[in-house]
Amino acid sequence: MAEPVRRKTWGAVQLNFADLNAEFDNLIDNQQDLGWPATQAKDMNGNELTTDVGGNSGIRSNANNTLDVKLNGTNLFQFDGSTGTPVNGLTWTTSIAAADVTTAPVGSDTNISHNLTGKGTGDTKLQGERQWGANDEHFMTHAWFMGMGT
Repeated sequence: MAEPVRRKTWGAVQLNFADLNAEFDNLIDNQQDLGWPATQAKDMNGNELTTDVGGNSGIRSNANNTLDVKLNGTNLFQFDGSTGTPVNGLTWTTSIAAADVTTAPVGSDTNISHNLTGKGTGDTKLQGERQWGANDEHFMTHAWFMGMGT
C-alpha cells in the first residue's frame, strides 16, 4: 500500500512529505549554522551577541569595520578600524600577579606613536593625577618631569 501524500501549505507553496523530509535533513546536516558552540564563522549581520544573563551587555558591529562592547546597557568600548586600510593597532597584554599589564602599538610600521586623548576639554590622567590637558602644548616635558620619562 502506498504511503499517503501529506501536504502542508506554507503561504502559496505546498510541501509534500518528501519536501518536508528534505527540509528536516537540511536542518540536521547544517546544524552548525544554527547552534552553539560554533563550528564555523557566524555572520551576525549587525545584530548584537548578548553576553550576560540580564541581556544588557554584549558585542555588536553596528557599522562597517567597527566593534562596540556594551556593558550595563551602554556602549563603553569601541574598536574602530574604518580608517582607510588600517595596518596599525593596539595590543592589550595581561600579566601574572605583581606584574604590569601593558598596552602597546602593533602593526607593520616601524615607528608607531601611542596617542592618549581626553574628550572635549577633558584631561588625560595617569594614576588619577592630571598629566596633560587638551590645551597643553608641551605635555611630554610635563610627563618627563612626572617620572614617566625615566
